[in-house]
Amino acid sequence: MSSSLSDKIGPAVLVSVIVAFFAGHLFGPSLFDNNWSFTHWKYLPAWYGYLWLVALALAMFAATRYATSLGSLFSKKRNVIIGLATLFVLSILFQFDSFVYGGGNLRVAQIAQAPVIIFRWFEFGSVFLVAVIFKLLSLFTAKELTAGVLAWRVAAFASTALSLVGAAKLVAELTTDATRRLFWFFILFFGPQALLYRGFVGIEPMVVALTIWFALIAVRLSRQFTARRLAILWVLTLGGVAMHFTMAYLVPAAVYLSLSTPFKKGRRPYAAFALALISYVALLYIVYTLADRSLEFSRFLLFPDGKAPHTDYGLASPRRVGDIFQIMFLAAPLAIVIKAIAFTTHRWMTDNHLAMTGWWMAVAGTTTLIILDPVNSVVMDFPRFIAYLTPFSFLYVVVLASAKTSGYSLRFTAAIAVTSLFLPLAYLPVHINIDRAAEYTDEYFDKHNVFHRTGGLAFRDAYFYNREFKKATFRESNLRITSPDYLNLSGCRDLAAAGQGKQAITILNRMIAKQPYWTEPRALVAALQLRQGQPQLAKPQIDTCLLLAPYRRDHHINLYSYYRHLGRLPEALSVVRRALEIFPGDKEILVDEMLLVYRTGKVAQADSLADRLISRDPSLPHPYWVKGNIEERRDSLQRAIDYYMEFLFLAPEDPEAPMVTNRLDQVRQRLREK
Repeated sequence: MSSSLSDKIGPAVLVSVIVAFFAGHLFGPSLFDNNWSFTHWKYLPAWYGYLWLVALALAMFAATRYATSLGSLFSKKRNVIIGLATLFVLSILFQFDSFVYGGGNLRVAQIAQAPVIIFRWFEFGSVFLVAVIFKLLSLFTAKELTAGVLAWRVAAFASTALSLVGAAKLVAELTTDATRRLFWFFILFFGPQALLYRGFVGIEPMVVALTIWFALIAVRLSRQFTARRLAILWVLTLGGVAMHFTMAYLVPAAVYLSLSTPFKKGRRPYAAFALALISYVALLYIVYTLADRSLEFSRFLLFPDGKAPHTDYGLASPRRVGDIFQIMFLAAPLAIVIKAIAFTTHRWMTDNHLAMTGWWMAVAGTTTLIILDPVNSVVMDFPRFIAYLTPFSFLYVVVLASAKTSGYSLRFTAAIAVTSLFLPLAYLPVHINIDRAAEYTDEYFDKHNVFHRTGGLAFRDAYFYNREFKKATFRESNLRITSPDYLNLSGCRDLAAAGQGKQAITILNRMIAKQPYWTEPRALVAALQLRQGQPQLAKPQIDTCLLLAPYRRDHHINLYSYYRHLGRLPEALSVVRRALEIFPGDKEILVDEMLLVYRTGKVAQADSLADRLISRDPSLPHPYWVKGNIEERRDSLQRAIDYYMEFLFLAPEDPEAPMVTNRLDQVRQRLREK
C-alpha cells in the first residue's frame, strides 16, 4: 500500500471512531436494549456531552498545533517529575468515593471483618500484600473497616505510582524525541485502563502496574538480549501469577519474547510463535480443568452454556457478545485505529519481535476478559475487566513507534494521545461518584433483577462507610422490593422461625439450584436439616459453603454442629478449635468449645473455660449452666443452685431452661433432705 494512502487511513479511522463514540452516547440508549455502555450521559448534566466534544476538539487543536512546544516543555527531567507528581495527586483528588464496583465491599470484608484472613490459592499474593498493609494500618486506627478500605486504597495508589513511573521509563526506552515521548506516555498511561488509577478496591490496579512493567522489560529485552533481562521478565511473569491467576495471560508473550529475541533482526521466529500459541492453548486448558475441579474457582469463569441463574449467558451467547462489544466500545475503541495502522504497514508485523509481543499480550488479555464471569453484573465489574485491556495501550505505542517511518505524522500521534486522555473522561464522572453510580447501575439492575441483591448490598456497605446511614438503610430495606432472591430468603427465615422448616427447605432448594454460588440459602438449609435430625443431608451443603466462603463463621458453626449431632464430639471439638483460630474471641464459638469440652468428660478444663467466660462477659448464660453441673457433681448443692438460678435469670427462654428448672428442683430437694 502506498505511503500517501496509508497516511490517510489512520486519521480517517480516528475521526470515525470519535464520531461513533459521541453518537453512541447520544443515540445509543434509545437504539439498543442492552445499552449500559451508552447511558452515562443520562446521569450527567445535559451539556456535559457537548462540552466533552468541544474540549476534545480544542485540546486536539492545541496539541497538534503546538506539539513541538509541548515536547520541549517536558524535555527537562524536573518538569517530567512535576508532571508525574501532578497526575498522581489528581488521581487521588478524583478517586472513587465508594467501593461498590467489582465486589469491593466483599474485598474489604475479606480483610477487615475476618479476624484471621483466609488466602485463596488463585489470588494469594495480592491479598497477602493488602493484608500486610492492613496490619500496619491497624496500628494507627482502631476501626478495622477504615483500615481495611485504606489498605486496598494504599495498594491501588501504590500501583498507580508504579504505573506512572513504568510508563515514563518505557517511552524513554523507545525514543529520545521529547515530543513523541510525551504523546506516547499519554497513550500508554491513559489507555483502556485509565479508570483504575482512582483508588479502585481490588487486585486490578496491581494487574495494570505489573503489565506496564512487564512491557518495559520486554522493550529492554528486545533492544538487547541479556540473561539478566530475561530472568527479570520471568520473575515478573511468575510473580504476577502468584499475585493473581489471571496474570498468566502474560505467559504466551513471555514465551514468544524469550525465544524470538536471540534471533537476528529481520528473521521470523516461527518456533517462538508456535510455542507461544501452544502455551496460550495450554493455559486455557489448565484454567478450565481447575474450574471443573473447584466450585469456588469456577465461580469466576464463564462456560459455553452459562451457569445458573444465568443459563442464557454463556461464552458466545448474544448478550455476552453484546457486553464484550460494549466493553471494547467504551474502553478501547482506539484498537480499531491501531489495527488500521498495523495492516497498512504490514511489512514489519512478522519480523518486529516487540510488536508481536504486544499482539500476544493483547490477544491473551482480551481472552482473559472474555472468559471472566461478571459475578457482580457487567456494569459493576467493568473496571475489573478493563485491567486486561492494558496491553492495548502498550500495543498502540509500539505500533506508532514501528510505523513512524511509514509517514505517520507527529500531529496524528498528538491526536491519538489527546483522544486517549478524553475517552475515559466521557464516563469517569458517573463511576467515581457513588450517587451517580447508583442511578446508573439501577437502570441495569431493573432489567436484570437477579443482580439487585449484590448491587444493593454493595451500595449499602459503601453508604454505611461514608456515614450516609439513611441511604444505607434505604438500600437494605429496598432489597425486599427489588430482589426476589432476597425476599425469598427472608421469607424462608420467617418460615423456619415459625416451625415450618420442611416448607422452607423446599423453597431454599429451588433457590440453590438457581443460585449455586450463593452460600446463604445453603447455610440455612444445612441448619434446618441439622435441627430436623438429618445431619447426613446437611453435610454436602456445609462442605460447599466452606469451599465458596471459607471466612464465614456460620459455615464453621454448622460443621461442628454436624459432628455434634452425630455424637462425634472429639471431631466437633477439633473443628471448634480450628474455627477459633480464624475467629479468636468469638463468644458463641467459645461457649460451644466449653460445652463440648464438658461433654467429652474434661470437667476441670470445662470449669476453667467457664470461669474465663464469666470473667470476660458475666451476661453469658451457658457458663453458669456448666458451673451448676460441675458443682452438683461435687455435691456443692447451694453453689449449684446459685449457678442454675443465674442461668434461668439470664436465659429464661433458652431451650435448655426447662431441663435446668427440673435439675434445680431436684437439687433443692436433695439439699432439704440433707
